[in-house]
Amino acid sequence: METKNDANRQNPQARCAVVSCTAGTVTVPVDGNSEEEIWKPVGEAIGKMDLTAPDTVYVTVGTESAKLLFREDENGHAKLTPAFSGIRCEPSEYQRRYYIMADLETNVHQMYQLVPYTMGHNTRGVGARWGQTGGGNIGAMGTENLYVLDHAWPSFFYWPQHYQLLKRGYEDWTEEMSDGSELTRELDRLFGNPDVPEEEQKEDAGVELYNKLTDGAKEYLKGAMGLALDEYSPVPQFTKRQITSAEKDLDKMLKILTDIGKDPDRYAETEWLLLIYQFNELVKHQIVLTNTSFRKEHGKPVKQMADFMVKTEGSRKEQMKAMEQAVTTWDSAIQAMSGMLSQVSKTEAQVQSPFGNIGVRYATDKELKSILDLFMADRRYAYRLYMIDAPEFKERQRQYDEENGITEHQTLIHGSPTENIASLIMTHPKTHPGFTTAGKAYGWGVYTARNLAKSIHYTSFSDGFYAGGSACRGYICVFNTSYGKPFFPKGVYNAEEDMRKNGCNCVDAKASASGFMMDEIIFYDEPSLCMTGVLEVADSEEDL
Repeated sequence: METKNDANRQNPQARCAVVSCTAGTVTVPVDGNSEEEIWKPVGEAIGKMDLTAPDTVYVTVGTESAKLLFREDENGHAKLTPAFSGIRCEPSEYQRRYYIMADLETNVHQMYQLVPYTMGHNTRGVGARWGQTGGGNIGAMGTENLYVLDHAWPSFFYWPQHYQLLKRGYEDWTEEMSDGSELTRELDRLFGNPDVPEEEQKEDAGVELYNKLTDGAKEYLKGAMGLALDEYSPVPQFTKRQITSAEKDLDKMLKILTDIGKDPDRYAETEWLLLIYQFNELVKHQIVLTNTSFRKEHGKPVKQMADFMVKTEGSRKEQMKAMEQAVTTWDSAIQAMSGMLSQVSKTEAQVQSPFGNIGVRYATDKELKSILDLFMADRRYAYRLYMIDAPEFKERQRQYDEENGITEHQTLIHGSPTENIASLIMTHPKTHPGFTTAGKAYGWGVYTARNLAKSIHYTSFSDGFYAGGSACRGYICVFNTSYGKPFFPKGVYNAEEDMRKNGCNCVDAKASASGFMMDEIIFYDEPSLCMTGVLEVADSEEDL
């Protein structure tokens, strides 16, 4: 004999859930028999109810029921918790969700994560982690100074808690923070998985270079940026999606800058303040996406969110400078994060090194000597050269040369802080304003040199004057450049327009005409450069 409940199961479209509490009763349509199909609309309905502690929320579907409690905790905060559920349903699989509550005026910067415990494709329970973004919770549990739920909730509570968090003022940042699909963070047996016996691991120049560069990037993120990194795990505490989201927001910051151009005074006061507000909203996003730390460090003052923002007082020239500095700062952070996070899809056709399909090998003695002689290297230092094979960028340059009729190439060098190098290998330099790989004396472009002494000044090495270098080693990128027909400017100015008017391919600023001590060769088209090597410079052989 078929019961009413059996009929409902066969026709899930006819089912409803009834949610009742002191605040009232609502009927919620249920469009399926999976846990998510039932509890997502139920959780949304509870989130819209005006609950007052203490209260009990009853949920019934047919003859089956569940109960949730709304009570004050030991701190006087009213929260919803699950009691039990007897509502039978098919299991669901949930993803980790990320929530942020950030308010500039009150310096609130809280994060919350729902962490499903999944076996196969079935989520069995839901955990939680919460606290200040970037850590900073004294006495909190876990390596990131975050609080952790003592006992997992039953899986049905996933969506009710989601809507409770939104009601409390959190925003759902899952799309910005989560990869959404499984990506490998290690390159397993090919490139030195620590679980593989040492004798089975492959010796590889790319692994050595990658490890050195990511160590430098980690030190930069922890030191200069104060970002929170897990000391006990080789896996970075951020995802590729976070980096992609941060890059998109960086592009928006850059667009505001380029739209302003050289004439900020053309904006009315209200328009100008709106631009600063929009820019600061993007800075707030960067703070969240990069997991900037507000924890107290020994000898360093604790920063507030306002410390990162463009001030509304002051001249517009000062505010423009602050915007440019912000773009440069977040660009460095994003490049360092990107360099640390080598995520290669399991389905990727070709993996040559930790840098993806870009090959890395040790240079021969002859190749190293050739580079040192070409760029007049100071032989007081020690050097190691890694040869780079970047097939996609080679092809990009080949097409660029063909389209522009370029046959003349030159090997030139570009110094950059260590935290940028891994990302430069994988993505190559950018010519946009505000990016750390671009200069601006002759307009926004990639600045290269013919003398190692000049490029060293832009590295993290102890001789890195312009980059504030203090490390025992630094890195200089070697490029095959589409030199073509050069334009030779007289004086120092934005020469890109004159270069293009004269049908030239780069600006070759000679020291004799610029007043600078050494030549600078500037490229304004990104495809005109293809990396062929990375030169490591150190105080001694022991530091290489």
